[in-house]
Amino acid sequence: MSKASLCVLAAGVLAVSAQPVGAAEGGDLRWSAEAFGQRDEARERTLFNPDGSLLDGGRNVAGLATHGTGRWDWSTVAAKLDGWLEVRHAAGGNDSVRGTLSEASLAWTPRDGHTLSGGLGSFRWGTAYIWNPSNPLGDSELNNASRARNYHRDGDRFASYEAVAGKTTYTLAAVELTQRDALLGMRNDRDRQQNERWLAARVQQVFDASDASLVFALRENERFLGLSTSHTVGNALELHGELGTRSQRRFTTWRSITVGPPSTAQLPVWDRNDDGARQKWTTSAVLGGQYTWEDGANLIVEYLHDGNGLNDHEYDALRNAASDASSLRTNPAFADAANGFLLQANRYTGRMRRNYAFVRLAKDGLLTNTDVQTFVRRGLDDDSWVYGWLLRWQASEHGSFALSGEHLRGSADSEALLVPVRNRYQVSFKYDF
Repeated sequence: MSKASLCVLAAGVLAVSAQPVGAAEGGDLRWSAEAFGQRDEARERTLFNPDGSLLDGGRNVAGLATHGTGRWDWSTVAAKLDGWLEVRHAAGGNDSVRGTLSEASLAWTPRDGHTLSGGLGSFRWGTAYIWNPSNPLGDSELNNASRARNYHRDGDRFASYEAVAGKTTYTLAAVELTQRDALLGMRNDRDRQQNERWLAARVQQVFDASDASLVFALRENERFLGLSTSHTVGNALELHGELGTRSQRRFTTWRSITVGPPSTAQLPVWDRNDDGARQKWTTSAVLGGQYTWEDGANLIVEYLHDGNGLNDHEYDALRNAASDASSLRTNPAFADAANGFLLQANRYTGRMRRNYAFVRLAKDGLLTNTDVQTFVRRGLDDDSWVYGWLLRWQASEHGSFALSGEHLRGSADSEALLVPVRNRYQVSFKYDF
């Protein structure tokens, strides 16, 4: 779908929203306004940012935003809209205005159980809470609900067909996915984000106390197979698992170029054309569960194995390559190439390893009209830690306040100490109309 077509679609949906709600069989339009702030405290020197000059992880941002969602139904047609508009000011005088259209879609149901949809949107497939390796069309940032501000991004262009037969749902979707996971991005030299055209088929079966899904997807030179399931035990315990395997390893490889005598450091460069290294099936999986007590407290525990991440040998090799690049930054002939290698390496920090554990504890009403959450994510390969917390207070029927923080810690060689941000805080004042 072209950008012009998308603009026409969005304009059509907005025109619909301007009509009286009574013009449709059912309509719902909701708006909110938000004042927000974010403070990132920098980790001044890291292995990939050796003197702090390549990246500044510290920033102070304040802004205003408005968020609108709507759904309208007429007979066999439904329209959905989800959009953001925000103005932000960053310390240093950098002002920006950003509009985000997370969803702008139309759905036609010619008869019960059959729906054709198209426009902009996202596919929230999977049973796990924080990671969904069974979904080739996902964005794990959408799963993080323990921050004061909601994560939002432009939706992906799609067209889909869904059929429901009893407790079985069949879905066929064509999606132009903007890949946002750096480990899966395979970015080229000209495009920071590379669009991927996927054709995906999904079958979901619901049972009395469980469900299971099978996903098969393909794009040029790549195949994907995903499985997910969940099972409820009694009224309090839920168990879930996901598995995804793809015919390519997507993490970009690197190679070292000899630029002097043996005693001189080699120049590492990213090798985006190393097709031989990519022709390898990789498998990722999540196992987890959640337990809810009678007072509403909820505990989630998950384990992730990411087959696309770096093992110990590869991680050590990348650290050595970064050290070589750092030593070549003082050489005018190689400084630009060395800096480019380190800047790209910084994009991978945060979740470049293979094994992680996640624990989240949440409780509504611990204090009056509050939602309190705390979580820990540990890198099992290198003793890295991310601690997070969220306090949300419903101050009135329409107004709410939220404050959150994330803190990255770890041992000297841990992945956490590669991230140029040490602490991150967010605050939000939101009013729902």
